[in-house]
Amino acid sequence: MNKENCKQIDEKRDDLYLKKLAGITKKAGITAFGSFFLLILSFITNAVITRSLGADQYGLYVLSTRVLEIFVMIASFGFGLTIVRTVSFQHAVGNHSRIKGTINYSFKALLVTSVFLVVAGFMFNKMISVRLFHRPELSPLLGILLLSVPITTMTLVAVSALNGLKKIRESVLVTNVINPLQFLILAVFVLQMDYGLKGLVWVFTFTGITGLFFAWFFLNKIYLSRYKTEKADHASGELWRFSTPLFFNQLLNNAVRWIPVFVMGFYLSNSEIGIFNVALKISLLVSFALGAFQLIFAPVMAEQFALKNSRMINQLNKTITKWIFSSALMVFSILFLYSNTFLEIFGTEFKAGKIILIILMTGELINAGVGLAGNLLIMSGRPQMAFVNSLVSFFLVSLLSFMLIPVYGAKGAAFAIAAAVFLVNLLRICEIWYLEKIHPFRSSFVKPVIAAALSAVIVLSLNHSFNSVTVYGAAGGMVLFTAIFILVIWILRPDDEDRFILKQLKRYLKK
Repeated sequence: MNKENCKQIDEKRDDLYLKKLAGITKKAGITAFGSFFLLILSFITNAVITRSLGADQYGLYVLSTRVLEIFVMIASFGFGLTIVRTVSFQHAVGNHSRIKGTINYSFKALLVTSVFLVVAGFMFNKMISVRLFHRPELSPLLGILLLSVPITTMTLVAVSALNGLKKIRESVLVTNVINPLQFLILAVFVLQMDYGLKGLVWVFTFTGITGLFFAWFFLNKIYLSRYKTEKADHASGELWRFSTPLFFNQLLNNAVRWIPVFVMGFYLSNSEIGIFNVALKISLLVSFALGAFQLIFAPVMAEQFALKNSRMINQLNKTITKWIFSSALMVFSILFLYSNTFLEIFGTEFKAGKIILIILMTGELINAGVGLAGNLLIMSGRPQMAFVNSLVSFFLVSLLSFMLIPVYGAKGAAFAIAAAVFLVNLLRICEIWYLEKIHPFRSSFVKPVIAAALSAVIVLSLNHSFNSVTVYGAAGGMVLFTAIFILVIWILRPDDEDRFILKQLKRYLKK
């Protein structure tokens, strides 16, 4: 092969890479908007609840919804990501019979598991509430929330199929806009009408019905109605084989956040659980870009693994990870500078969670910097390895929770989570490098670090000059920090991919 042919092949690869990058960015923009919208609504909703019910009742609400999450997780049995991978993989090769069969079979299988879990939940309700958590007042709340298990599970099937088909706009609309918006509206109504905590959990259950309707409406309109005559074909054994280790992986991953809350349920008050949860909610702002990119990154990577395009996978992974880390570092710095201001939104009693917030934010920053490695392991067809990683993380967070929470309270819980996040991400990086010779880092990672440091120094100097920070001053400081951060990045010169995407976004906005 002569040099001219090699050059043409490289140019074609680069063009394909830039097209994929532009497509990911456009859809990630949709998910970023959805994630940001969800975070803002979550902020407002939690502020409304905490100010209406107080930290004690809010802590009870957190505990009840965490128990519900376990039931939903068990009922879905890892089929969420299994559907995403299977649908995206089969869509890449045009096998619509298998896609339709996967959706139909998943719906029926998870309907059975969710109904079974509801029955089991009602049978063991008293044992969970009274014997496990020593909170009889938890029992009626769980009784209401259990009704939402089949609703949530069926919604998961439709949303996962939409994600696998890369119909991100519709998926985001259901999960990040429609559901949280109607929950906020109805929550305000029931709290104003003084229905209290029980009214709030009824709202939680009711809003799931609307989400279920819209999820299946979009899936039917976009895909199922177009392939009505297509014969459904599924490989049930393959689905269960893939989903089983993935289920345990997801269960353990979520347990990293559940276990500290449940251990706090043994040793701490409802108020302390409430303060911890508010700090956790705020810390998730750091990694909102990770969630935005993960949604589209997973099906795209599954497609590229199906095509065995390792060069494309490596390029996309490095570029997207850098964007996620840059945005995460910017948000981390702002929250660090104005942590008291953010906590006070929920009430003055929540300012006690400042140290908890900083520890949790540090964990989220690490997660954002390398968090896509977990997706790469799963989309490359290695759910068993992802399970082993989660098992290590689970044992670590469990051990640290039982050791630290009785002594250090909620701060110990925060440290347990941050330590587990750090370790599991270190494992993921090493494994994906060993297996695929892929890592997420490049030299340009230093640019956002420099930008964040300079911006923080300037804003901190101004804060000290004024001696105190008001709400308006904090808002101004956040805007100033963001402006300086972007300016420094620009002075340090964005990479070629960054400039290309900025041009694409400019054209898209003009259009």
